[in-house]
Parts: sequence; C-alpha cells; structure tokens
Amino acid sequence: MNQHPMFWFADGNIVFQAGDMIFCLHKSILFMHSQTLETILTMPSGVEGDGENSNHAIFLEGISMDEFEHFVSWVYHHTIASLTAILKISQLWMIENSIQWAITNLEQLDLSPAHKLELAHKYTIPGWIPHATQALIFSPLSAISDGDVSRLGLRMYSIIAKACEMVKFAYQINTNIAGRLGFTFGGTKLLGSFSIPQNPWPSVASSTTLLISHTLMD
Repeated sequence: MNQHPMFWFADGNIVFQAGDMIFCLHKSILFMHSQTLETILTMPSGVEGDGENSNHAIFLEGISMDEFEHFVSWVYHHTIASLTAILKISQLWMIENSIQWAITNLEQLDLSPAHKLELAHKYTIPGWIPHATQALIFSPLSAISDGDVSRLGLRMYSIIAKACEMVKFAYQINTNIAGRLGFTFGGTKLLGSFSIPQNPWPSVASSTTLLISHTLMD
C-alpha cells in the first residue's frame, strides 16, 4: 500500500484505504461535513484499532482510489478557511456567482454566531446578522468563548452583553409578576387598570439586531 502524496497528513487521526492507496485524514474535518459520518465513525466497529494507523486502515470496498481522492479533495477544499478565502477574492474581483457559492457553502458549516457576525462584517452579508444576533443574546454570556469575544470585539461584545442582561431582567420581572398574580407569562391579561406587559424579548432582539446591523455595516 502507498500513502497518498497529498492526502496523507502527519497529524491526521483516521486512516482509510481505497484501492492500493491509504489516506490519513482528520476526523474533525470529516465530521464538520456530516453528522451521519460522525455517528458511523464513532460507533465501535468490532475491529481492534480500526482506522488508527496504516496497518489498520478502514478498507472502502467498492470505492476506487480515484473516486475517494475526488471526495477527499472536495472535503478539504470546503473548509471554513478555504471558503472564506474564496469569498474574499471573489468580492475583491466582484465575481457574483462565486460569492453566492461561497456564502451558501459556509452556511452549511458549523459556524458560531460570533464567527458569522465577524464574516458578515468583513464580507457584507447582512442576511446573517438577525439570526446570529438572536442566538447570542438568548444564550448565556458564559457560552461565548474567548475566541468568539475576540471575533466580536469590545464594542460588539458590550452590545451583546447589555442585551443579554435586558432579556434576563425582563424575564425575571415578568415571571415574578405572573407568578404573584397567577397569569401566564408572555400574555397580556387585565386586572382592573393593571396589565402584565407583553413578552419583551422580540423588542430586545429587534432593537439589538438593528444596532448591530448599523455597527457592522457602517
């Protein structure tokens, strides 16, 4: 068996054999493209050391070396880094179909909301802003990694943090009022001249999204 000249990575952690060629690849990159593949490859195969090295390569029956090479080439050229590079150059040269192709394929990858906002700012993708913003403000601040804080920058992180506090405060106020008066949270019911305010989350989300949109697109 021969190691593939391009797709044998020294830091790879799973080995396949197609024809008489072996490929050492990265599970993380494969799993990024397919949850099904992740499920398959993390299940016990019943074969000791299956895929761990060249002596225990996973044999791909019915798949030729050329076929697997085409597949692996597609996988490794559809990473976040490669698609971002394509997007950058396509925007520089105003190649519209290539821009849309890169954006469509990036949407299929597991980008964090903060990463989406970073790319939306760099490459003018306003359609990503609302969903990414709402995902951040309705999640605990502790869920935002140090890397994502760096992507957001101090101003953006400050906006998100304030919105998270507003959502948390509004939730606590509404829950307390509803609990004391026996009302259902999120609805408006009257008691004389008193009413429980409507669920404030949509207004917080929309105002924060608008602010972030202006900040990113300026």
